[in-house]
Amino acid sequence: MLAAHTLPKEERLHGKRAMDGLFADAHNTFFCQPYQIFWQQVVALDTCPVQFAISVPKRRMKLAVKRNLIKRRTREAYRLNKHILTITVPKDKQIRFMLVYLTGEIHSFATIDNAMKTILQKIAKENAKSN
Repeated sequence: MLAAHTLPKEERLHGKRAMDGLFADAHNTFFCQPYQIFWQQVVALDTCPVQFAISVPKRRMKLAVKRNLIKRRTREAYRLNKHILTITVPKDKQIRFMLVYLTGEIHSFATIDNAMKTILQKIAKENAKSN
């Protein structure tokens, strides 16, 4: 088991096949302001139970400094709250999800943190229903 409040590289979702598989499974998507979430449950390929990715479109947030700020806040909110989801994932399964930032404004860390808690609880709940 990984340490509680760390974010190692293997928890980051990357690779074209992984991303394409995530978007191909379009029925596992929902909105939680300010994010759209795409997620899927797959057979465990890695040692970590959850992998995630963040996208802040250039179309919504023109300046890279602002996009990076949103990504940093989102990663930190995930890092602090990931235990909500990781304890519910079976050993032989893995959850993959991607957060797409939808608004053009910069939200506070408190707003992002509350949204992250809601997102992780909803994924855990829907994952429990599918098992």
